[in-house]
This record gives sequence, structure tokens and C-alpha cells, in this order.
Amino acid sequence: MAGRDVPPGQRLVLTLRRRPRLRAGLVQLGYVAAAAAAAVLTADIHTGPQVNAARTSNLLFAVGGGIISLVAVVFSLLFLTVQFASTTLSPRLNLFRDKPLVWHAFGLFIGVFVFATTAALRTSTREQMSVIIPIATIVLALAAMAVARNLQMSAFRSVQVGHSVQEITRRGRAVIDQLYEPRTVKTPAPSTPAKAEATVEVRWLGDDGYIRQVDVQRLFHNAIQHRGTIQLQHRPGQYVRHGDVIFRHNIDPGDADDDDLLRHIEIGPDRTWEQDPLFAFRLLVDIGLRAQSSAVNDPATCRHTIEAVGGLLRYLADRHLTIGDITDPVTHARLLLRPVTWEEYVAAAVDELIEVGRGTASIAARISDVLEDLHHAVPADRRPEIIQRLQLLRPP
Repeated sequence: MAGRDVPPGQRLVLTLRRRPRLRAGLVQLGYVAAAAAAAVLTADIHTGPQVNAARTSNLLFAVGGGIISLVAVVFSLLFLTVQFASTTLSPRLNLFRDKPLVWHAFGLFIGVFVFATTAALRTSTREQMSVIIPIATIVLALAAMAVARNLQMSAFRSVQVGHSVQEITRRGRAVIDQLYEPRTVKTPAPSTPAKAEATVEVRWLGDDGYIRQVDVQRLFHNAIQHRGTIQLQHRPGQYVRHGDVIFRHNIDPGDADDDDLLRHIEIGPDRTWEQDPLFAFRLLVDIGLRAQSSAVNDPATCRHTIEAVGGLLRYLADRHLTIGDITDPVTHARLLLRPVTWEEYVAAAVDELIEVGRGTASIAARISDVLEDLHHAVPADRRPEIIQRLQLLRPP
């Protein structure tokens, strides 16, 4: 979208849609179904090179049993890895848990087991079977071992501080790129939208949780269709309780479908990356606070996270953050969001670290250096928040 004359708010309409999540059970069922179908089809091949069915069936059963043992060992190690990362870095760190590789790997392992055992059972009463079956089984077993290796290496990297901080920063930048246009990109001059007071309240009646995704595109089109204004009371990453007001709107009661509005928002038990620009800061600060705690006492890791936080703030500093009012072509406000302000970003990034770092000279000095660098790097209109934090670090 860079370089196009698109108002910042309109970018959200184009990019922020509610994306379906990976359904691990369906993915794994797909692997099982494909493996069973492939086993049945290959078992019915009677042309071409053949091998002794009795001896080969024993090989297939052995491969199937070995795969089950591999699954047990690999996933036992992975559970320990996830627990270690949660207790050492942050309980909110879900980088490894949510990787599609984890659930695809489990599906592949079970698929190899199903293929090997189904083919063995289907051909065990014959004298000959196609050579394709043992070749395919060996290839699948090798593929399973390669995936298991990648899975273990990914798990080991997930407990390394450097890799985790780098991955958090990378994902944080991706969210920033999705939400905010650089100031260097030409955007139309903002106009004052015509706002109608939104008085009808729509409350959340489900389980408590965090807002994960908001389908901005569908909400915007819904507001245009009914010629109303929808105001979102919370933003992704905020906690919502049963009975909290989620939306306010002024759509005619005869046209309004509150249940439909609620379907355009996803609320779950934990925060996710898709639309939550503060989540990366929260994780980095979590890691820094744990490292600085008396139980861990790892100031080097705390300094590392301070550097990462400073880099992420610097990446964000020269962005258009005013994305709250999304208007139609005639500048009527149709969707009102609650964007994160620069003050909120700075507070989330450094306030807690400043509080715990005052008692450690090296930590306070590192925070001061990062803030000084930001003071010189950020635009002039965003320096007061940095100066305020620098004053907190300076002795009276």
C-alpha cells in the first residue's frame, strides 16, 4: 500500500480481516485420511515389480510401531521445552506452541503410521505386493525423521533468549507494518469526519478473554450498508469481561443485528499477534522483568530486551498512528476505533523497566542510553514522552 493515496484508516479496511485459525484436528484428520487412501490405492496395484508380502508386512508393522515411539519421545521433549520457555521467559510466549510445524508434524507422524499399518493389513494375506509400498513407507519414514529433527531444532531455538527476542521483534514489526503507514508516504490530508452519536450498546455475553481479532472490513461495510456509525470500545489485546460493552452504534433498531456484529470479533483466553501492536512490547518487558528479578538475576538478558524495546520504539516512531476514524467516501465516520497512542507505546515499553532498573546501575545506564538514542532519532513532536522518562532516571 506504500506510495498510494489511501487514508491511514482505509488501509485497515483493506488489511484487517478476521482470518480463520489453523484447526489442528482437521489438519491431522486430513493427513490420516490421505494416508489411508494412499495405502488402499497402492495395495491394489498388481502390476510392475513385486516383493514378498509376508516379509514386507513385518517391515511395515515395524515402521508403524517405530513411528509411534518417535511421536511419544519427540512430543514429551516438546512439552518440557514449552514449559521451560514459559517459566524462564514469559508465560505469554506462544511462539513455538502456535507454529503450524508442530501440528503438521504430528499429522505426518500419524499419517505414516496409518499408511504403513493399513498397507500391511491389506496385503498380509497375499503372496506378493507392489514394490511401491515399501519404497513409499521408507520415504515417508525418512520424511518423518527430517520433520522431527526440524521440530526439535525449532523447540531448542525457542528457549534461547536471543532467538526469542529476535522473533518477537520481527513479529512486532510485522504488526506495525500492517497497521501504520510511514510518515514518508504521502497520504491525503485528514478531514474532520461527520460523526453521529452512537447510543445503542452491544455487550459481550460470552466468556471473559482477550480480543484477538476484529474484522474491520466487515464492520465497516456493515456500517455503510445501514448508514450508521459503529464504535469499537476496546482494541485487540485488551481484556473483556462478561457484560462489558463491546460496540456502540446508531443503526436503526430494525436493521441492527447485534449478534452479527459480535461475530466479527474474536475473543479468546490469551493474546495473539495478528492485530495487537502492544503484544511484542509486553513480551519483551516480561522477559526483561523476569531476568531482573531476584530469582533469576540475569542483568545481561534484561539489557538485551531493553535494546530490543528501544529498537521497536524507534521503528514505530516515524509512523502515522492516527488510524481511529474510518470514513466513507463522503467523510461520514462509519467505524471508530481506539488506536494506541505514542504515549501508551512508550509507557508500555519502558515504564516497568525503569521502575525495576533504578536499583541496578548497569540497567539504569542501559535504559538511559536507549532513551537518549530515541530522543535524537524520533520526530520532534514525539520527544516529550522520551524526555519525561529520561528525567525519571536522572537523580534529583
